[in-house]
Amino acid sequence: MVRNRGKNRHNAQPRSLIEVMDTTLRDGEQAEGISMMPAEKLTIARRLLAGVKVDRIEVASARTSEGEHVAV
Repeated sequence: MVRNRGKNRHNAQPRSLIEVMDTTLRDGEQAEGISMMPAEKLTIARRLLAGVKVDRIEVASARTSEGEHVAV
């Protein structure tokens, strides 16, 4: 992907850069009864980064269980 490095082709004014950070993997399991296997998390992460083209993803909170730590 080629980026325009913040410059507008029609004038020299810099454009605002918007970055998208997705929290599906971090917040998704906060809902009651929701639990994802590591392979499911990897699939979601790949689709977010490659398919949806989000800039960053949050995969876990700073304080995680041992199982979450292994999955990440």
